Amino acid sequence: MKSLLALPVLTTVLLLVAGPAAQADVAGHHNRTGDVRTRPLGLSAPVESTAAPRMARADITRIRVDHGARQVRLTLTLRNLAKVGGETWFHATVRTDRDERQVAFRTAPGLRDGSRVLFRDGRGNPLACRGLGRSVSYSTNTATISVPRRCLANPDYVRVLATVELRENHRIYEDAAYTSGADQRLVYGPRVYR
Repeated sequence: MKSLLALPVLTTVLLLVAGPAAQADVAGHHNRTGDVRTRPLGLSAPVESTAAPRMARADITRIRVDHGARQVRLTLTLRNLAKVGGETWFHATVRTDRDERQVAFRTAPGLRDGSRVLFRDGRGNPLACRGLGRSVSYSTNTATISVPRRCLANPDYVRVLATVELRENHRIYEDAAYTSGADQRLVYGPRVYR
C-alpha cells in the first residue's frame, strides 16, 4: 500500500524537477482585409501610395510566428495567393534580443515553389545560413519561411515585421502584416519567446 502512495508523490517530484516539455511559443494575428496600397514601379522619387482594396493577391489576412526548438517559422496567409499575375515577394525582418536579420523569397509564373531564400544582416549584407526553407501553398493561400535558430544566434525571443509586395503592370501592390488602411508604417509584431 505504501508503494502505491509513493508513486503519485514520486511523479509529482519528477515533474517539478524536470519541468514541462519544451514547446514552441506561437503568436498569431489577423490582419484587416482590403488594406493593400499601390504605387508606381520604378520611380526614384518617393511617391504617396494609394488604396487598392480589391487587390486580393497581395492582401495579408493572417500572420503566424512559431518560435520552436530548432527554427522560427513565419506563415503568411493571403486573401488569394494566385499562380498567375506578377512577381510576389515575401519579406520578413526578424528582430531578436541579439540582432536583426532580413529574409525574403519570391514567387512568379513559372516558379513552382518560389525562388531561393535570401538571407541578410540588418544592413542588407548577404549571409550564409544552411537550412533556410520556404514553401507556397496555393490551395491554402499560404507562404511559409523557416529560419534555423542557430542562424539567429539562438535568441530568447523574436519579433517579426512581415510584408508582401506584388509587382504587376508597372505597379507595386503592398501590404504589411501588422498595419491596416492608409497607415502602412512598418510595425513589428509582439515578442515570441522560446
